[in-house]
Amino acid sequence: MTDSPDLARHPPWIALREPLAMFRKKRVECFIFIIVNLAVGLLGVHIAWVLPLFSPVFTFGEQVTARLDGGDLYTFTIALLTSTLVLLVQGYSLRTLQRVRDLKFQTIVLAVVAIAFAAVCAGAQAILSASQLPVGTGAYVVQLLIFIGGVITAIYCFLVAIYEQDLDDFAATETARREQLRAKAEVIENDGRGMDI
Repeated sequence: MTDSPDLARHPPWIALREPLAMFRKKRVECFIFIIVNLAVGLLGVHIAWVLPLFSPVFTFGEQVTARLDGGDLYTFTIALLTSTLVLLVQGYSLRTLQRVRDLKFQTIVLAVVAIAFAAVCAGAQAILSASQLPVGTGAYVVQLLIFIGGVITAIYCFLVAIYEQDLDDFAATETARREQLRAKAEVIENDGRGMDI
C-alpha cells in the first residue's frame, strides 16, 4: 500500500503524532502495558518502599540509594526496551504505509540507541559500585533521566506496534469489504441463469 498524495504532503511530525491516537483507540491495551510493566516489572524496586514499614533497620532513603547504587533502574530500562523492541520488530506488514514503515524504522533506531546508552551507563554504575567509590548525586539523576526516557521510548514503541497492527487490520477489513461488494455486483449483473442484466 502506498501513501496517497494528500498523506505524503503532511509534515514529518504528523507521522510522529499518529501512534498517540492509540491511547484513545486502544485504552485497555495501553493501560495494561503501562501498569503491568511499571507495577510488576519494577517489583524489586517497589520493595524499597515496603521494607522500612516492617523494620527500623531499613530506612526509606537507604533503600532507594541501594536500588540506585545497584543500577536497578538501568536494568529495568534495558529489559523493558528490549522486550518492546522485539514486539515492534516482529510486527512487519507489507500493507503498512511507507510513512509508517519509516516511522517504525526510526523508532527502532531510537530504542537501540537508548538500550546502548543505558547499557553503557549501567556498566559505569557497576564499576562504581564494585570499586566502592562514593557515588555523586549526578549519577542518580542520570539514572532517573535514562529510566524516564527509556519508559517513554518503550511506550512509544508499543504505540507504534499497535498502530501498525491497527492499520493492518483496517486494510484487511477494507480488502474483505471490497471483495464482498465486488461479489454482490457480479450477482446483480447476472440474473443467475447466465444472462447478463
